[in-house]
Parts: sequence; C-alpha cells; structure tokens
Amino acid sequence: MTGLNNIVAFDETSDINQTSNYSLSIRLSADGFSFCILDEIRNKYIGIKHFPIAFDPKHYPEKISEIFENEEYLSRNYKKVRVLFQESRSTLIPLPLFDQQHIKELAGFNFDSIEDETVLFNKIHKINSYTLFPVSLKIKELIDKKFSNVQYFHQSQPLIENALHQGKGKSNSDRIHISVTGNNIDICLIKSARFELFNSYSFSAIQDILYYTLNLYEQFKISPDKSDLCLSGEIQKHDELWTGFSRYIRNISLEIPSDIQSRSYKFNELPVHAFTHFLNLPQCE
Repeated sequence: MTGLNNIVAFDETSDINQTSNYSLSIRLSADGFSFCILDEIRNKYIGIKHFPIAFDPKHYPEKISEIFENEEYLSRNYKKVRVLFQESRSTLIPLPLFDQQHIKELAGFNFDSIEDETVLFNKIHKINSYTLFPVSLKIKELIDKKFSNVQYFHQSQPLIENALHQGKGKSNSDRIHISVTGNNIDICLIKSARFELFNSYSFSAIQDILYYTLNLYEQFKISPDKSDLCLSGEIQKHDELWTGFSRYIRNISLEIPSDIQSRSYKFNELPVHAFTHFLNLPQCE
C-alpha cells in the first residue's frame, strides 16, 4: 500500500494575519505530519498541508521541530489548537472503571509504554468510556511550548464518534469502519446501531486485513450482503485492498469527512478520505 505524498491546499481567502479567528489541527502519524486550518467564523476548512515523514522514534521530534520553525502558519497564535495522535497502542476503559489517579496502571494492563512517554486520555461520551494512549514526552513538550490551549486526541475518538453518528436512527444498521495508516489498521464495529468494539492491528500483507475483517463478520454474525463497509486512510477505489474486499462484501464505500464543517473547493482535488478522522476532530469537543 502506498503512503501519502506531499500535499498543499490553501483557499485564496486564507489570511495568515487572521489566525486569531482560526483553529489549528495537527496530525502526528506513522505516515508523516499534517496540519489543517479551520475558519471558526465561517466553520470552513481553508487549508491543509501534509509532510510525508518516515517514522523514526529517535528523530521524529527533531523533524517536527524543523517543520515548526519553517512553516509560517505554525508560528502564529490560534483560537484553538487540536492535536491528533495516530498511535496503534490504546485501550478503552469503561467509565465506572476509570480512575485518573491510576492511569499508568490502567494503561499498563493493556499496552507497553517506554520511559520517555506519558499516558493521555479522552472521554468518549457516546460510549461512556475513556480512551488511554501513550505519547512521546518530547513531542508533547514541543507542542505545549509552541502553543497554548492545546487539546489532545487519539484517532479512536473521531472514528468511533463518526461511526455512531452515521448509524444514528438506523436500528438495523450493521457497519464496519476501517482506517489504514502505514502498516496499521483501526477497525470499529457498529452492530444494530450500537458500538461493539474498536481494535488496532499491524499488518504485513493485504491478506492480513482481509483475515481480521472477515473474522469479525463471522464472529458477530454480520451479513456481507446487508451491512456496510466504510474505508478511510491510505486506500483507493479498486486498489488491491478494495478489490479483495469486493470479493466477499457487497456494500463498500470510502468514508469522507462529515459535512458539519464545510471545505474549500481546494479540498476537492485531494484524497479527502485519507484525512476523514482528522477533519472530524472538531466534533469530538
């Protein structure tokens, strides 16, 4: 599967001197670094930029620091700053079991963290749970030093919340949502309009993704003919993964961002489904 190339798209109405009326979203993932700008007054996305960076834990903070220094839009103050971590390690903790004083212990039962990491959490109101995820201390300190009023998110939150939003009012709706980034996939299952699970997997071949997904259809008794499979991230219609799914599943679509925020016509030129959950971040507040 191919990653994203350099992407730059800015609306002619974007004004670097008006960033106090804009919100900034930053995405850190295995396929690189992205940022996008939302005009809060018009509720419209007016710019996005993506830098493909080979993920290397040792040098990744240094590369991000260089981007901060060289990008003029990242030197300004914003009304809001949101940061999305696409990190394969995470866990969902039901609300009754969550204890902020013991976050590291809760996380430790489910994933390993390393010495220079800290564990953050988000509350996902729609499923009465918290998602816990590790982030690099160096990267967090870099962002906190650069911006004020920062909100941090894990990719599971916009994926889950949008999946539930799409199934709202459809009591018989069964849906599987899959997002692909680098060599990782996130899978969210909605059965009868109710959240069932979220999982992340690493893969080395397309057959791995097909195996994980088809196993869910069998395990949860989901009909491949009557359910929906929604794909986002590094995938294209009729590529190898799409073709593999189409042999078994009838209803397949690319999952695009919600229309709650409008987007500049410049976004029409982009594979916008690659940024679906990134662009849906404002709905997680």
